[in-house]
Parts: sequence; structure tokens; C-alpha cells
Amino acid sequence: MAEFYNASENEKKINEDWKKKKLWEKAIKKNSGKEKFYFLDGPPFVTNEVHEGTMYTIFIKDSIIRYKLLKGFDVRAQPGWDTQGLPIEVVVEKKLGIKNKKEVKEFGEEKFVDACKDLVESYIKLNTDIILNYGVLWYYNEPYRTYKDKYIESVWYGIKKAYEKDLLYTGLKSTWFCVRCGTPMSNYEIRDKYYDKEDKSIYVLFELQDGRFLLVWTTTPWTIPSNAAIAVNSTFKYIEVETEGKTVIIAKDREPVLKELNKEYKILREIDGKDLVGLRYKHPFSDIPQIEKNADKIAMVIDGKEMSSEEGTPFVEINEGTGLVHSAPGHGESDYKIGMANSLPILSPVDENGKFTQESGWLSGEDVLNVNDKIIDYLKNKGILFAEKKIIHKYPHCWRCKTPLITRASQQWFLNIAKIKNELIDISKGINWVPPISHSMFASWLANAQDWVISRQRYWNTPMPIWKCSSCSEMLVISSKKELLDKAGIKEINDLHKSSLDKITIKCDKCGGEMKRVPDVMDVWIDSGSASFACIDYPANKEGFEKYFPADFISEGNDQVRGWFYSLLVIGYIATGQLPYKNVSMHKFIVGEDGNKLSKSEGNYKPISELIKEGYSRDALRITLLKHNLEDVAVFTLNELKDDTKTINLFYNLGNLYVSAKETLKNEKGQEINLRTEDKWIMSRWNRTKKLIQTDLDNFRTDLSLNKLTDFLVNDLSRTYIKLAKGRMFDDSDYTAFKTFEHILKELSIASSIFLPFISEKVFKMINRVGSTVTSEFPAVNDALIDDEIESRMERTMEILQGILSAREKLKLNLRRPLKKVTIPTVHSGLILEDVITRLGNILHVAYELDPNDFDPTIDFSKLKQRMQQNDITIATSKFLELTKETVIRNLREGLKLSSDGKDYSILSTEIDLKPKSKEEVQFVVSKDIVVIDSGINDEVKVLWIKREIIRAVQNIRKELKMNRTDSIKLYITIDNSPDNSIKSAIIKEILNKTGSEEGKTEKLLKMQDLNISSNNIVIEVYK
Repeated sequence: MAEFYNASENEKKINEDWKKKKLWEKAIKKNSGKEKFYFLDGPPFVTNEVHEGTMYTIFIKDSIIRYKLLKGFDVRAQPGWDTQGLPIEVVVEKKLGIKNKKEVKEFGEEKFVDACKDLVESYIKLNTDIILNYGVLWYYNEPYRTYKDKYIESVWYGIKKAYEKDLLYTGLKSTWFCVRCGTPMSNYEIRDKYYDKEDKSIYVLFELQDGRFLLVWTTTPWTIPSNAAIAVNSTFKYIEVETEGKTVIIAKDREPVLKELNKEYKILREIDGKDLVGLRYKHPFSDIPQIEKNADKIAMVIDGKEMSSEEGTPFVEINEGTGLVHSAPGHGESDYKIGMANSLPILSPVDENGKFTQESGWLSGEDVLNVNDKIIDYLKNKGILFAEKKIIHKYPHCWRCKTPLITRASQQWFLNIAKIKNELIDISKGINWVPPISHSMFASWLANAQDWVISRQRYWNTPMPIWKCSSCSEMLVISSKKELLDKAGIKEINDLHKSSLDKITIKCDKCGGEMKRVPDVMDVWIDSGSASFACIDYPANKEGFEKYFPADFISEGNDQVRGWFYSLLVIGYIATGQLPYKNVSMHKFIVGEDGNKLSKSEGNYKPISELIKEGYSRDALRITLLKHNLEDVAVFTLNELKDDTKTINLFYNLGNLYVSAKETLKNEKGQEINLRTEDKWIMSRWNRTKKLIQTDLDNFRTDLSLNKLTDFLVNDLSRTYIKLAKGRMFDDSDYTAFKTFEHILKELSIASSIFLPFISEKVFKMINRVGSTVTSEFPAVNDALIDDEIESRMERTMEILQGILSAREKLKLNLRRPLKKVTIPTVHSGLILEDVITRLGNILHVAYELDPNDFDPTIDFSKLKQRMQQNDITIATSKFLELTKETVIRNLREGLKLSSDGKDYSILSTEIDLKPKSKEEVQFVVSKDIVVIDSGINDEVKVLWIKREIIRAVQNIRKELKMNRTDSIKLYITIDNSPDNSIKSAIIKEILNKTGSEEGKTEKLLKMQDLNISSNNIVIEVYK
């Protein structure tokens, strides 16, 4: 009998029991010293409550960890939290009402750092409680926090290794820069942060010394004051045109631009690009200080044919612009490259607040993000603004505060990725990517990786461990707190953050001068990139490192190809010289019903903590998230969550069925076990399923393994085996079905705990008085019980059965109404399980031969047209008409083989319309089989029909009255106004047995119900 499973209440109790009994600790201890499995957690930022997208990743990790525990591995699973960097600072600034770095200093750096610590600890507690509430037991372990001193020491060790390997350098370089946060950004931080932005693009005339003009297009007018050169492609053809009284040069293939701008012009002549290289022009801002100082080094035409942008496209393109490119090496990565190649000065008169410096003359103090109109007016007044138009283009924004970025040259610290790129590519070939397509994404990113700007001008990050001498510029890179204390000659330091370290000076060994710390902090991705060894406290904990390193498994979303997967490889390899992780499970995102990434501001998801409060099953959420293919973007909906709750309820009802059968059976001892066909089949299916899900989990395919498990639970066990064997489970003379069910349910509860920990524990406890799924072992596969033949027969049987059930729906014959006969002329009896069809299909007889006299077979031309040309159909039809219907019927199993003029034709059995003569017979096609249903009613059909309808009615009455099977009731049944009807006499004993009832009446009538079955009036009376 189906019962409602109160998921919220049961899951809460089970969680409390796990905590009270410390089952996670016991499971870990049980496997101590066995083969190791090091899971490395990719630390999420603690700036908000976890949502369904975060939990999706956590559930994938938890499933693999639970599986490895059940398989006996010594598991290292430590949660981690990314606790530093801009994400935290931006939230704290918002809470404190701070708008910029100046206000941070006014507030006090030390107080600001303390506020960051308080914030992350509050979010760690909030999210740990939520995650534990969902049964993720490894969160009982002490997490690693990237702001802790021990962790910072490990990060410093990695930087020291980079220095020793000559991979750390400092230099003036043009990088993306956030003027609101006052710090540079790495390429991978902004790769997916391009948003639509409206800007003014302008066409500017640069006057050559000979009076001709170069036509240049730009979308960043504010960079023109820092222009150092104009690039052409020496292999392009250019043209001189006369327009608006000037001789203007533009690429020949870009002539259509003039028409787009509605300019009247006349082509004067064609010139080679190489003839433009080396020409000098008058700088539009020749009167500002930085241009005056560098006049002899800039304002020249250079060749850009060999140069490309950071995206790999040519620096001088023929598909956009004018074929002449404005180059400002201080304000663009590709501009910087071409500037260095041509020995151009790096002009970047913009401070960290995004304002022009005094080097910009009359522009000094202007905000570069808001100065374009003023610059355009200036160019217009000089008579060199050729045209302007608004454009909407993809433009990078800060990944945390959403401010539009600029490119700005500044003195920064870099990791020389170019030097080790080939090594990284080679060693990365040892990574196993799941799914395999992930490898190509990572390889592509790695092949295009650039030097990594790792310094930041912020506060709440790991400080750069570099001290420089103010006298001789000697540099010292510190790798640990102990080394710092020794070098500085101090006894203790309470905190390894900027506000504390900036006070510490070191005496220079070289000249005796004073060494001060480089004031920068590091890119937050250096923190998480160090996790493979830092969470083990390496190099301090060499024993732990040698035992566990490298990580056996990591898992995150596909955005981490250019994020954590990359930084983890780079820093791990630099620090240890080894591949830091072996296996990666990568998945796509969970999105809301609107198709967008889950966002609190968009309100397109329900907070994870509210789901529990509203009674949603924690296990159901796991199914909803984990069932999606790793390669697919998955849409999360509450309707899907509600639907997946049915699987949890079904599992619970299987447990109740077991308990009910256990309470009914009394003579278990000494019973022989004699497996019937359905018992052998379900044992075969279960052992095959165990084998398949182990293979999937060994390959880290949580999606495939979960779906195989739930398919077995729902379709094989519940919908098929239970329907076939349920009656036998309550048979005190034969315990085979019960023991088969008990064996499978116990093992299933353990295996399914990998994905559905709560309901699995509940069912496990229904079977076992002691123990827990958490401390169990994964059930072994018995290959001897896997029977290919019986599974093949059942598979075809179920195909036919599903066809019969579909035909019932079309004919409006419910399953309780028996079918007189089903004939399957296309199959031999030995290829299917006949008694499965009769029992599950409610069929009295199954036959395999048809009487030709009952049919007038013809060709179903609609099907034949799908594979034959019209001419062949005509010939095949004429040959078909020559056959007797006896021949057609006799050859249904093999199909018809026809021949005409030496050419062979075939007509499949499923392409033949049998056309039954009897109205009670209906033909339909199931896959490769023909099935004929005889829906006629005789006495045998009628008696069975009435019996099943009465049993169903009584069971529904029990359910309505909330009575268990063991609750005693009495039945009084009359058929056609007679208590002694012959039909009743034939069926009453089985009705009483099936419904757990006695015949008779009492004074307490509980329910009366009328039925009309095949013209028979039935009255059912239920008494207490």
C-alpha cells in the first residue's frame, strides 16, 4: 500500500543520527591505511548563500566520495573556502558604505581586513550548516581557509619556487585594469565578462608631413592622447582619395567605408602598403607634455603584418576599420606587443583611479571613462574628425563590481608562462578528463595562455612575499613565517596580511640597507591555484604530501577551464614539479526556468535553505540535479523537483512492502529457495546494474550511474518484478520471492546511498536493526548470476507488453479488464516470457499461430513507401497478390521474400496489414513484432474481471480509511442482488486472501460501494 513519505521529517532525524553517532568519522577510520583517494575541493567564494548550481557540484563530489568510501578507499576529503580577493572586498565595501580605495585607507586597512575575516567566517558557518543539512558528511571535516597563515605560507612557497625557477618577473606592461577597484585583471578573469556597451566610435585624420591624411578608426577616443604609431599591413593595397578637400589614405578593400559614411570622394591612385611604412605624421595632441617629451620616438607609420591580437586575429584587419590602426602601447595588450617590437615608448598617463595625470596637460584630472566627448570636440575643432557614430559592442567589465575596464600600463609582477608553456602542455596530457570533450577545451586554453599578471593593488589577499632594498634594489623572496621571523629578527607575527607585513623591515645582506615589502597583494587565483599542496600544509607537512599528492579527483563547472583547472595546474606544477591532479569531472551549468544562470538579483531560483523549510526532499534535489548529462546545460524547475520526489516515495514504499511481508511471514527457517524465471531475471538485472554503475563511477560519470540505478529501481524492481512477485512475497510456504526481494533491497539501499543518502538509510534501517549505509561496503557483483538469455527474453517481452498496454489505452480497456487472447505470430514461444505477458498484461491466453481464415492480409503502403521506390512497390505488390493468405500468415515470422526478373524484394511482417474479420480482434505493431488482441468477453474473462475490480475497490477503501493490510475487516459482497451468486463462489476465497479480509458482517459498517462490471451489478460492504 502506498504511503506518504515525510521527507523533511525523516531526513532531519537521519541527519541527527549520523551526527550523534559520528558515522562519517567511523567510515573514514574503517578505511584508514588502505589505498588512498585524495579528493581536492575547489574552494567556492564565500560571498553568498550556496544555491542549486553550487549544490550540483557539491553533490557530484559527494557521490564520488561516498562511492570510494563504500569501495574501501582511505579517503581524504576536506572542504575548502576561497576567502580572499575582490569578491570579498566588494561585499565588505558595500556593507561599510565604502566607494573606493581612498575610503578604505581612511577607514583603516587593519579594520578593513578584520571586517573581511568576519564576513567570510559568517558565510562559512551559514553555508556549512546548509551543506551538512543536505547530508554532505565530509563537511564535518575542518575546512581549509585560504586566508589562514598556514595556507598563506604554502602559497609563499609556490612563489619562492617560481622565483628560483626564474619564472617571476616585474615590468611595465599594459593589462586590463578596474579603475573602481584600483587593480589589474588577468585575461582569464574577464574572458566571459564581456557585456554589451554603447560607445562612440570615431574616424580620425592623422596628417602626414607631406600634407596627406591617414584615416584611422577607433572605439576608444580617450587613448588617442597616448598614440605612439599607426600600423598598416605592408602587403595590403591602399588608395588615395580626394574627399572634403583633403587627400585621404585608406585600404583599398575598405573603400566601402566611405560610402557607409555618406562621403563623396574620388579615387586618385593606388599605393602599396610598404610605401607607407616609415612615414611620419603630426600628432593630434602634440601640445601635451608626454607627446612633447617623446616627439622623436613616436608619430610614425609601422608595419603590423606580423602582429596579432590577444585573440589571435591580425592586428591590422581587412574586415573592419580602415586598414590603418591607431596604436597606443600603454593602453592595449596587442598594442603593447607591437610597441615593444618597434621600440615605441609605453605612454600611459592614467592613474589607478582612471584619471589622466599631469603628463596629459589640459586633460589632467579627467576621468578616462567619461572624457570621450571632450576629446571628440577637440578633434572636431582641429578639423581632423572625419566622422563619428554610435556602436554597441561587447566590452569587458570587472568580474566583481561590473565597472567597464580599461587597459593601462602599470608596473606589475608576472609569472612567465611562456617559458613553461610547453612543459604544461606535455604534463597536462596525463589528466583524465570527464567527459573527454573537456580535454580539447583545456588544451586550447593552455595553448593560448599568456604571462600571468599576479600582483594586485588591494588589501584582502595573500601578500606578495617580496622584500626589496631601498638602497641597492636587492630582492628577497620569503617562503615561510619562520624565514620571515629569522630574517626580520622578530619573535612573532600575529597575522600574515598586508596591514601587518607592511610594518616589517629586513636588513639587506648585500648592502646593509633597509628592505621593505613590495606593497602588492596577489591575484586571488594564486590562492586557489595552490590548493593541491597548500591544503596539506606543504612543505611543512611532507609526510601528508608524500601520502596523498597528487589529487586523484577534482570536479567543477566548465568555466573553470580558464579558472581553477588552469591556475591549479600552473601553480601546482611550479611548486612541486608534478602534475597536481589526475582526474577532472567537468559539467555545464544549472540555469533557471528563464534559461539564465542562477542569480539572486534575477530571482530565477528558490534559495536552497527555503527548499527544506517548504518540505522538499533533499534526496529529490540530488536526483533533479545529478541526473542531467554532464555535457548538457540543465534547467532547474520546481516541477521537476516535485516529479523526482515520486522516486523517493516509490523507494520508501518498497521498504514498507518489505516490512509488511516480513510481518506476515512466520515460517522463514528451513525454507528452500527455488528461483523462478522472474527471480532469476531480477537477480541478473541487479548484478548487471551493479557492474555498470561501478564502471561509470570508476570513470567519474555520476550522471550515467545515477540514471542506471533509478532505472533499475523504478522500472526493473518496482514496475516489473514487484508486480510479478508481490503475491508470492506473502506466501508462507515459499520464501523465494521474499528472500530475493530482501537481498536486492538491502544491497540497493547501500548502493543508492551514493546518490540518495537519506531514503537509502531509511530503507536500510527497515531491513537491518544495526549498522548504516555510511559504514557499509559496496555490494559485490556476482557474475554467475548475470544471464544474457533471460534478460534478452525479458527485454523483448517487455517491448511487446508495452505495446499491449498502449493498445489497451487506445481501445479504452483498463488493465483490470482481462483480455481473452493475444496472438504474437512473429515470435517463437521460447523467445519471450509468456507468463510475464499474461500476468502483467492481464491476459488469459497467449498464442503464436493465426488462423488464415480469420484475416484478409494486405500491404501497408504507408510503411512500404518509407524504404521503397514507387516502381519497386508496384512490382512487390503484384508479387504479393499472387500469394495465398495462408502463405502470407505462415511466413510472418521471417517476412516475405519475393522475386521478379531476377531481382529480390522483401516485405517485412510489420508492413503487412492483417485486417482481422472479427470486430473483437485488433492488430498493432510493436517494434519488430505483430500483436493481435482478441478483446471478446466470455465467462472466464468476466469472472476474472469482476474479481480484480472488487480487489481494487477494497484496497482503495482501505487506503481511504487509512487502514494497514494487517487491520482486520469483514466483507459482504452481493452480485446481481444475490449473496450466493456462482461468480462470487468462484472468486470470494481469493478476494478475501488478497485483501486480508474475512467474509461476513458486523454492526459497524465502514463503507459501501457499488460497481457495474460487464452488466453485472455488484455491492461491496466493508465492516469493522
